[in-house]
Amino acid sequence: MAKTKISVKDKIAGKMTTKHKKNVKNRGFISFLDTSSLENVEFFNPKKGKHCIDIVPYEVVTDGHPTTEQGEWDYNLELWVHYGVGSNNASYLCLDKMYGKKCPICEYLQMNDVEDEDFQQMKAKQRVVYNVLDSEDGKLKLFNISYPLFEDEWQKLKEDYVDEEEIVTPIYAEDGYSIRFTETGKKGLGRFSGFRFKEIEDYDESLLDKSISLETLMVIPTYEEVKSTFEGNYSNIEDEEGVEGEIEEEDEEGVEGEIEEEPKKEVAKKSKGECPSGLTFGEDFETDDACDECPVKIYKACKAENYSE
Repeated sequence: MAKTKISVKDKIAGKMTTKHKKNVKNRGFISFLDTSSLENVEFFNPKKGKHCIDIVPYEVVTDGHPTTEQGEWDYNLELWVHYGVGSNNASYLCLDKMYGKKCPICEYLQMNDVEDEDFQQMKAKQRVVYNVLDSEDGKLKLFNISYPLFEDEWQKLKEDYVDEEEIVTPIYAEDGYSIRFTETGKKGLGRFSGFRFKEIEDYDESLLDKSISLETLMVIPTYEEVKSTFEGNYSNIEDEEGVEGEIEEEDEEGVEGEIEEEPKKEVAKKSKGECPSGLTFGEDFETDDACDECPVKIYKACKAENYSE
């Protein structure tokens, strides 16, 4: 076991660059992660200010990892997630982008020219999960964050750090590096900047025994499960496009005006300055999971307002 741990850094160094290049080229209530089996698990939620973390590698112990074989080591878990699926706004892993299998949501979006903002927002978004050592309290935590907002940013910096003509590997290892950064969003989880690497001074190899095998947390749905939940989304659109029985029933009651006052249209009339999830528009951008389910136009307007201040 000790021999395997010594080679973890070397095994991950090449994987780190290869996986990132592939992700850049390809750029995905029911949750896509299940931590119920873990005791006293904590999540890393950086607030505004400076932070320093160590990315702790983990051993893949199952055959369910999308990119790494059982018995090998990895430093992150890259996910593609569909948000806002069904009436309960479920979150599902994208079977297409994760495993190259059929995904009912991707199939529907590809086959239909759906302009509805809620459907566009359901396109798979890329996430990344790490085991991280938080320097503030010395605890090992899970960090679930947007891949473009975090890993894309520190990967840009990696090649600027060269140690004896070898690109450094910012993971928790005897000759590894910590990642320093600043959270500049107003209420956290908004923007990251000022990435720097710092050599790890106090390395404790036993920490590797405590890292969580991240692939064991994934909730991998079946095609049928996703389709069953998703059918609630597109059946509503089909109803709006014309179900004669329902229209005739409304006509008999003499409420044609109410037919035009669908709840869907009330949502569409929301001001761009109003958050549909009850957060503060322009201030709470990317501070809540609800942001992943926000209609595209409102999301973009909120982002522009947040960045303009």
